[in-house]
Amino acid sequence: MGAKLIRTEGNYFYYHKTLINMNYLPFDLEIALKHPERVVTRDGRKVDEIHHFKKVESGCQSVYCVVEGIPQSTWEGGQWCGESNIKSERDLFLLPEVKERWVNIYEEIFEPTICNVFFYESKIEATKMISSIHTYIKTIRITNEPE
Repeated sequence: MGAKLIRTEGNYFYYHKTLINMNYLPFDLEIALKHPERVVTRDGRKVDEIHHFKKVESGCQSVYCVVEGIPQSTWEGGQWCGESNIKSERDLFLLPEVKERWVNIYEEIFEPTICNVFFYESKIEATKMISSIHTYIKTIRITNEPE
C-alpha cells in the first residue's frame, strides 16, 4: 500500500511525517555517478557515496550508496523497493543543478531596489558594472539552490 498524503505546503508534500521536496528531479544513474553531490534521498538526506555494480545476479539491486554512514542499496531507477508504486524515504533523487547569478542593489528614494535588472555570471563581473548614477548598496547572489 502506498503512503497516504497528509497535507501540502507550497512545493512540499508531507507523507507520514516525512517531508518530500517536490523540486527534486527524478533519479538518473548516469548523472548520479558523474555528480554524486546532487544525489539525495526522498526525505532530503545527502548521499555520501554512490556505486553501481553492472554485473549482479538477476533480481538483485545494483546501486549501492552510503547515507549518513549507513549503506543501502536501490534499483537502477533509484527506488528502494522493487515495486514502483511503493514510495520510501530511501528512494533516490537528484537535486537540480545549481545556477547562480549576481545583481547589484541600489538605493532609491523610498526603498532599496534592483535597478535596470542585469544579471551577471560572477560577483567580479557584477562589481565591475556598478553604476555611479545611483547610490550603490551591495551586490547579491541569486540562486535556485534549496535553502
